[in-house]
Amino acid sequence: MLSAFGLERLYKARGGSRRAAEAVALTVLIAVAALSSYSMYASVSLQERYMGYFWLYRQPEYCAAAWVKGVACSQTVAGDVKASYMLSGYFGLNVNALQGLQYLTGKTGSKPQILFTYEQMARNGYVIYGGYSVDLPENWMEKLFQLAWLTPAYVEA
Repeated sequence: MLSAFGLERLYKARGGSRRAAEAVALTVLIAVAALSSYSMYASVSLQERYMGYFWLYRQPEYCAAAWVKGVACSQTVAGDVKASYMLSGYFGLNVNALQGLQYLTGKTGSKPQILFTYEQMARNGYVIYGGYSVDLPENWMEKLFQLAWLTPAYVEA
């Protein structure tokens, strides 16, 4: 609205008519509102990769986190930043955000004790710092079956 107000004042200062200035301001206001609403739709409904989808948790992810809380005891859980926000902030677990990525990409041979995965990870990649996600190799799901524990969120999805 501030942009539309400023555009209207600028247009009037240059000698334009009041009706034309209001039409330009209204057009700009509608364009900004449309772009903002699409951003909200892309982040919440489409859950696009760089639009903040990692702040949206689904019920299977909460159920899996509660299950992990029950079996983890004092173990460190491997998972991406999305999992880390929920597991450490809400459930109070220790989470290593890079161990899971290193294991799934083959950069380390050591298996994590518990690896937290979820459905969106297959589509959007492994979320690292700041919501930036990296693509996982094609065979990353096969590595899950080499682990002793699978989280129910991935199994249900």
